[in-house]
Amino acid sequence: VNESLVAHLKQTVGEELELQYRQLLDFTTEDVSLTEEQKAKLIYIGFASEEREPIPELSEETPVILTKDPTASKTPLSETAEVLVEWCEEQSRKGVIHFDRANSNNSYIRFTTDGMTKFIPRQNDAISGWNSPDYYFYEIHNRDVHFRIILSISSKNAPAELMADFEKLIDFYKPRRSKPDWEWKRLYSTPTANYSANTTKEQIWSQLDKMLAEVLQVEKDLASSMAGENS
Repeated sequence: VNESLVAHLKQTVGEELELQYRQLLDFTTEDVSLTEEQKAKLIYIGFASEEREPIPELSEETPVILTKDPTASKTPLSETAEVLVEWCEEQSRKGVIHFDRANSNNSYIRFTTDGMTKFIPRQNDAISGWNSPDYYFYEIHNRDVHFRIILSISSKNAPAELMADFEKLIDFYKPRRSKPDWEWKRLYSTPTANYSANTTKEQIWSQLDKMLAEVLQVEKDLASSMAGENS
């Protein structure tokens, strides 16, 4: 368990939820019993609900760690983030994705794709919860021992037409239900890939390639579904 996260919990909501929080951090398969009040307290950290406070999601993270400062102290999380970022930069050079360095940090490394932007276009006259004209991001969610790619959307300041598009996507992806006035929603997630100190850059990139292939295939399925509805 990342003790810095536990310390952040104690500072933010107190010590009474430490046991449940450690279970959630460990991705336990056991049932974690939480009242609605307790869930509300954990919303800020992002484990008991898909809703999140405005970016950065994890306040103990140093935002935008992608400066390549040779004097900066290294951690397993930051070292893996560098590998993930290099992969994003390579895929961006190929034109497969569009890496957003300004909205990335150790824990959430973000990019968009041409395919999803067709369904969630950039907004010229509105700013999302990421302080960006982009209302979605694919996020490589980097934890201490594993990572995955998540498709997240923001409803903050979203025009009515875009909210209608979100409803179509929600119907397709069928994410878990949330309150009607949601601000953040996770539509989709790839399977998780684990890593350790012995995992090589090539192995991490291979896992990311598989995840991206799945993401792009789901986008094709989405396009086919939407085309069928409009025919």
